Amino acid sequence: MSTKRRRVSDSPTVEAKTPASNKRRRGANNNQDRTVEQLRQCQDLLDFLKATKHEGKPLLEHFMRAPSRRTDPEYYKEVETPIDVTRIQQKLQKEDYSQMSQFFDDMTLLIDNALGYYKEDSEEHAHAVELERVYGEKKRLMEAGVDWKANGVKKELMDEETRD
Repeated sequence: MSTKRRRVSDSPTVEAKTPASNKRRRGANNNQDRTVEQLRQCQDLLDFLKATKHEGKPLLEHFMRAPSRRTDPEYYKEVETPIDVTRIQQKLQKEDYSQMSQFFDDMTLLIDNALGYYKEDSEEHAHAVELERVYGEKKRLMEAGVDWKANGVKKELMDEETRD
């Protein structure tokens, strides 16, 4: 058997693990667990935003899919990097995000695209402004390590959303 294709069981280092290597391994698992937890929080936030209403309509209604290239080619001329909620959802499900900040970047891009493209007097623009406000509040809480889903915080936020 060549040395390049040696089986793991033939390797003497597998049986003689050092405590330092075990510590590294545990640290890697902690980082992985933290990333999984952060992505779960991102999914919770996206679910919350999907359930949020603005002026009686779902807040994300206009952003679930980017406009069609055929029906709205101007969008693709003006928006350099199109993204929609469906794509963000897919990236969460496929675990394409390795950090919470990547999710935040995509959400910010979605909002910036909408604010930049839609006219200020349009329903889409009004929803983008409200999305920016609601998302910004939850993002700040998440970055501060606050569980925004906790009873007091969640109830207060939900009451705030229903007042609109």
